[in-house]
Amino acid sequence: MIGRTKNNERISIDSEESYNNSILISGKSGTGKSTFLRGYIESRNMESGIIVIPDFTGDWKNRIQKQANIVNCRKAGLPVQVFKRQRIDDDLETDYELAARITSIFSVVLRLGRLQSTLLQEAIQSEIERSDVISWSGVLKYLKSKAKTENLRLKIQWIAESGIFQNMNSDMRLSGINIFDLSSLSMEIQNICMEFFLWWLFDYVVTRTEKTPVIIVLDEFQRMNFKEDSPLFRLLTEGRKYGVELLLATQTVSIFKKEQKVILEQVGTRLYFQPSESEISAIVKQFPVSIQKIAKKRLQQLPIGHALAVGKFKVNGQARISNNPIEIII
Repeated sequence: MIGRTKNNERISIDSEESYNNSILISGKSGTGKSTFLRGYIESRNMESGIIVIPDFTGDWKNRIQKQANIVNCRKAGLPVQVFKRQRIDDDLETDYELAARITSIFSVVLRLGRLQSTLLQEAIQSEIERSDVISWSGVLKYLKSKAKTENLRLKIQWIAESGIFQNMNSDMRLSGINIFDLSSLSMEIQNICMEFFLWWLFDYVVTRTEKTPVIIVLDEFQRMNFKEDSPLFRLLTEGRKYGVELLLATQTVSIFKKEQKVILEQVGTRLYFQPSESEISAIVKQFPVSIQKIAKKRLQQLPIGHALAVGKFKVNGQARISNNPIEIII
């Protein structure tokens, strides 16, 4: 269930008809996004599944009323093996593929140039081929042996020495709510952590034998990379068959490029809370031309705690035929 109509009808996602159970939630601050997320999470019975919440601000541990497993990532690290090979089409990554994937994360987040990216991939691949116990110190040693790598080494060293990928004392419970507190880390380290964390989660859901629900909550997800070679893209496009549901929250949709909006169409349900005036045009373009004027008016008049819902829904348990947006109250 995601809410009710003004006539008190129960609105729930029609999981049989929906492309997937992931939800995109947008709206300006204070309009109901966080209230919806908290209510939706706490309404789910996850005794046989897990909810994973990366927390960028440190607010989530105070939002959730249910008991949760809270991990301080600065102290305990992330339960992620950076150099673990991912499975691709039933085969493990090659040395080159592993080095390329790790390099792509740093390249995107740190905005590395082509030369720096090439050097970093060479360093990682060299360390993979050299040692069974792959380490950042080996990567840094390789870079030190090359000319004009000081800036790149400082960037990698700063992250490697943060301890976030070395402590690994944290643990994810395989039922209930898990909150990973990243709030004491810089934004760049947060973003790098999240890319590796999402790859780790993708590997986890692909390789596990059971298919119990895994809900991943990404607040302000516009910070994430969701190009075709990213873990978020894989989770969006392939997650349903592995039991994954994504809750993607953002204050803005206007910043997304055309190709990103195409990817976001993979989301089965979209909830538009009261947007800022500058956002309305970008949102309206996602509706059929025949209802854009009506949708614009409804978005402009949405009260706080109301959302315009797009997707496949059931009304009081009965399948809804119309594809038009429906206004819900959370």
